[in-house]
Amino acid sequence: MCRRRLQEAIECLKRALLGADVNEVTINLKLAKLHDDLEEYVEAEAYHRRVVDISRATRKANDVGSRIETQFSCLNPAVKPIAEYAKSCVYVARHHLQRGGGDLELAQEYLEKVAVSNAEDADTATELVKKVKAEIKLKVEESKTMETSSAQGEERDG
Repeated sequence: MCRRRLQEAIECLKRALLGADVNEVTINLKLAKLHDDLEEYVEAEAYHRRVVDISRATRKANDVGSRIETQFSCLNPAVKPIAEYAKSCVYVARHHLQRGGGDLELAQEYLEKVAVSNAEDADTATELVKKVKAEIKLKVEESKTMETSSAQGEERDG
């Protein structure tokens, strides 16, 4: 599909989203896909994050309303198990790990939820959690090295 057509599709879906239910995820997923196709990764990540937020909020609202019913999603179809939004969690995490989003704590949080689930993305999430933890550890070590260098420089100057 040409770039112009993708942009037109995005505008159409954005208009559809204006009149949609606040818990609408399908349109958000389509918008995320279109933005990804256009290599507009920040926008794609934002729509995937919205899917995660909506899914989690729907689950929390249902948990408050009826704890017994929400233990079994088959009794309450509005409850979204992690498997339904795991791909969005992984997309958001990858964005922060590989495309400069930078929020590694958020990436870790999302990936750990998927990794312990029965979602088909659990194995991918498990591998990515290892990479995120390694990246966090590296950043902590770099920070400590910079602090040490700075303190040594102050001692020499002082």
